[in-house]
Amino acid sequence: MNDPGRSDRRLPRRQLLATSVAVGTAVTAGCAAVADVIGDIALEDVNILNGTAQTRNGAVSVTGPDGSTLLEESFLVEPEEEEVEEDRTDSWLAYPEIFDGAGTYTVGIDLDAADSIQGVDERELAVDVTDLAEEQIFVGFTPGERNDPIEIFVIEAFTDIENHIDGG
Repeated sequence: MNDPGRSDRRLPRRQLLATSVAVGTAVTAGCAAVADVIGDIALEDVNILNGTAQTRNGAVSVTGPDGSTLLEESFLVEPEEEEVEEDRTDSWLAYPEIFDGAGTYTVGIDLDAADSIQGVDERELAVDVTDLAEEQIFVGFTPGERNDPIEIFVIEAFTDIENHIDGG
């Protein structure tokens, strides 16, 4: 359920761009460890990244191992672009302090019908989180001819995202 004292954390665009550039440079230079350290600054328990060229409106829900609803919020996430405007929301959303223990979490994404990706507007997946200090749930909206344009997975390091999104 929504906690009135907690809201999603939106990374300031400049911070997101600076982090992305730094991560890209570090990975290109073969410094994956540096990229992971930088990524640890940006990642929270549940993260959503819109890698498409269209704004996506929808809702995210996370159910904990005991069946309780830990997150249930509407979102608007902008497309990932190099040129940004100051009055827009971000292409990356991060939700902190969601996990309540190790176990299986069910993540649900329900996009508005007009914001479907390749005809897909919802996805639900149960994922295991065993190390609360190291693991994060990641939701990626991905363009192109993909089997799963809404991807949900658990990562331990920032550089793990590329392996999932690129089909690795």
